[in-house]
Amino acid sequence: MTPAYVLAPKATERTRTGSAGQVISTSRALGVLLGGMTVANIAGVPLGSWLGQVSNWRGPFWVLAALPAAAAAVIGRYIPDEEQREARSVRAEFAALRQGRVWLALSAIALLMGGVLATYTYISLLLTERAQSPPPLCPWS
Repeated sequence: MTPAYVLAPKATERTRTGSAGQVISTSRALGVLLGGMTVANIAGVPLGSWLGQVSNWRGPFWVLAALPAAAAAVIGRYIPDEEQREARSVRAEFAALRQGRVWLALSAIALLMGGVLATYTYISLLLTERAQSPPPLCPWS
């Protein structure tokens, strides 16, 4: 998920434009965020599995602890000091959940990420049992 955290400031920066271009830039921001989540799953899961096989099980957890800390430092460095919009209440933020478009977007993201993770459920079985690949060569097992 770290690439999504790294790309989030750039994605949300585009939503601060004028009201005429906000729908297009919000769609782009969502696309960049979703792309980062997809890259994180496609590259991160095999990399984490490989790291767990090479080191002990704590290796991937230390990496997952360090990457968000580094991403937070980078994000904190590039966020402007002055606030550019009025503060919204938590109630106003949850009011967005009344819109059907928000639930449609969240459902699409959940289905896409569920499909990516379901692939990892079956690919190790296909590689180890059907293709007779040894488990150390399959980072998904």
